[in-house]
Parts: sequence; C-alpha cells; structure tokens
Amino acid sequence: MKTAKILATLCAVVVSFVFLAGVVSAAGVITKAAYNNTKVLLNNRELTLAAPLVAIEDESNPGFTVNYMPVRAVLESMGYIVEWDAANNAVVITSQGAVPLTDGVSAPAAGTVSKAEYNATKVIFDGNELQLSAALISIVDEAALGFTVNYMPVRAVLEGMGYGVEWSEAENAIRLTSQVSEEVIAEPVALRDMFPKLEAQGFTVDVISEDGRVEIILTADGKTATVFAPPMGETMAKVVCGSEETTLAFVIVDGSSFVNEADFMTALAEVGFTE
Repeated sequence: MKTAKILATLCAVVVSFVFLAGVVSAAGVITKAAYNNTKVLLNNRELTLAAPLVAIEDESNPGFTVNYMPVRAVLESMGYIVEWDAANNAVVITSQGAVPLTDGVSAPAAGTVSKAEYNATKVIFDGNELQLSAALISIVDEAALGFTVNYMPVRAVLEGMGYGVEWSEAENAIRLTSQVSEEVIAEPVALRDMFPKLEAQGFTVDVISEDGRVEIILTADGKTATVFAPPMGETMAKVVCGSEETTLAFVIVDGSSFVNEADFMTALAEVGFTE
C-alpha cells in the first residue's frame, strides 16, 4: 500500500501523543471552586455532559483558574469505558470507539462546590499510566454530601490521550480534536460516497454500528471482506478476508469517515477479496 500523505484539509493540527516528565504531587490548597457552563466540543460536535465542569483556583496562582472535568461524564460521552480501580487508586480508561453522545441536554451548572481537594489518583489509559502535569481533585457538592467525584484537569489528561485541546472564548467552549499521525490520507474520499461505486461493481455493502464498534461488510462471489473501523483517536482500520488481513488509513472528521479510494481497493486485493 502506498505511503499516505499529510491531509491538511481534514486535520489542521497534527500533534503527537503528549507524555510529560512526571506526575505532579497532590499539593496546594484550592481557594475557589465553582461549577460552570463551559461546553466541550469534540471535532466540532458538542458533547452531552451528565455533570458540569468546574473552574478551580489554586493558592499558588491567585486569580488564575483551570477547568476540571468530571471524569466519567466527559469520557463516557466520548465513547470510553471508565472504571475505578480501588486497589491501585486509579481511574482506568479503555478505548471503545463508540459514537460520542450529541444533541442531548447537558446538566446545568447548578449547586455549589462545598469541598474540593487535590488527590493522588492515577489515570490509566489503555494499560499505560499517564504522566500528568496537574493532579486530579475530589469534589463533594451540596446535592450529594458524602459522595465524592473525581475531576481531572482537561488539558493534562486529554493531551496525554492524544487529543488536541484549545480554548474558545467566543463559544465558552473547550475544543477537542482527535489527533492523527503525520502520515494520513492523500486525496480523501468520504466513505459513504464509495458505497454506490462498490455496489456498482457487484458488491453487497452492509454497515454494522453497535456496542462501540463499526464494521463495513462487503460480499461478492461467495467471499466476505470486513473493514473494522479504528477506535476513536486512532487512524488505521483493519481489513480482513478469511485468514488474510491488512491495514488501511482511515480518518474520522466531524463524524464522517474518509479513505483514499485507491488504497481502499488495494487493501481488498491484498486480502484476496478482489483480483
């Protein structure tokens, strides 16, 4: 398969995964913590949040606030599985590639932050501990006294997971961008625009999207080939036909999938689906 070129029109920002030198200690005293109505946009789509973000002011930087996000509310809306590992004092995040939750109603910034403290909770992403530039915090609010929720610094965690993070003052929003590698797609074609062409060649095209996975199934002349879409934030799809498999550069931008048409057909030939 030919080497893919940089797709400047689909990904204006190309950033490698960010892993900083070391985890910061859970030091300092929080002097002010307040819920806010900051939005979170993933690839231009607003996420539906079950809990609002919180702005934190630390004694070491009076007047300077940092947005913290409720771990489960944000990451589950992005399609990840979030679990608590009490034995290791860690939040465990697992990639699922599910469709982000959109078009719902986010929780309002109601209630007050009655108690917020830094903690030494670790973050494990797909089996690797993220090296964070800021500590997580535990929050107890008046609506659920005694119930503690972990909040994490947006930039410190999501850049470590491979996302671009930008602040939009005009939109009062945190903009997240799924990152791709430097080698992405040349001459991109929307995958949905390829389906009529494939059907015109005598292929049957079926798309399965459930349980956090997307599969494109092609059948013709007694053969079946399956394209497994990559998990969120990744760029390589897997193409399988029988015991043969190969990879295919595959980018999702604003909910739409793009491939190089020639590369797509080459992948089908490599696994023996076509000649």
